Amino acid sequence: MLLQLLLRERFLALLALYATAGTITSVAVGDLSRGFGLTTSDAERAADSARRRYADAMKNRSLAALMMVLPLMLATGCTPAPVACPAVGFVNLDAVQLDLSGVSGALAVSACFGTNDRCTPVPVTRDSSGRWMVPQKSPFVQPDNAPVPISRIRVVATRPDKSISDHLYGIEHTPPRGGCDNTYELIPVKVA
Repeated sequence: MLLQLLLRERFLALLALYATAGTITSVAVGDLSRGFGLTTSDAERAADSARRRYADAMKNRSLAALMMVLPLMLATGCTPAPVACPAVGFVNLDAVQLDLSGVSGALAVSACFGTNDRCTPVPVTRDSSGRWMVPQKSPFVQPDNAPVPISRIRVVATRPDKSISDHLYGIEHTPPRGGCDNTYELIPVKVA
């Protein structure tokens, strides 16, 4: 009797499993239930109950998953797929501006860009607006085939008292604009 009761419970569990998966028909339920001493209607009710429980569980799981994912999407600013930026780099080859406000009365200014910090300074003249601009091209870039942009510049400034300021300065720039626009501006080099 105990064995039959255990087999019957096992059968109902399997029936529920097959019913939720939708792989069992009412004819199969009737045929199987007779072997376990169940009426067809008992087996059908068990199968229907299992289907309803499964459907309710799936609804609750979907709702729970949505409730977990929705705040995450809102918190991270989830948006539709971003536009892919082209694989194009940006190198700013504009002339480097020298800020000589720290050198009083400079009479002559020379500058150069060189690999390994070795270069021979070339005289720089003011542009039409009065700025000291050093182009990133020959003869200022040495050797002529040096990779540009170069991150350092050598500036030699001669003062009225004949003293000379000869230093290497780093060339800084603004952060990239962001998004697909990775351009940046060069910051004037402060000469001391």
